[in-house]
Amino acid sequence: MNSSFQGCHPSTDLTAMVADINAEFLNCQWLADSGANAHVTNNVENLDSKRPFDGNETVGEGNGAGLSIKHTSSSIVHSHNNRFLLKNIIHCP
Repeated sequence: MNSSFQGCHPSTDLTAMVADINAEFLNCQWLADSGANAHVTNNVENLDSKRPFDGNETVGEGNGAGLSIKHTSSSIVHSHNNRFLLKNIIHCP
């Protein structure tokens, strides 16, 4: 959501893409990215039942570097009116 990269300011409709997950307890946010091919978190506390990741794959960054994957899991994301189950979340500290 880098407006300088896109060349324009994002519309106010995009603000609906941010969902708070248990903000009262975890004090974090999930940011929706419709172009992403995986759910990623840097906070292991966002995972319901974490499982260690045994592979050597990484999550690619825009600068070409790769983030190590430490765990996988699922979690429920809460919005004001709904709950969403995210499966196969990747934890990259």
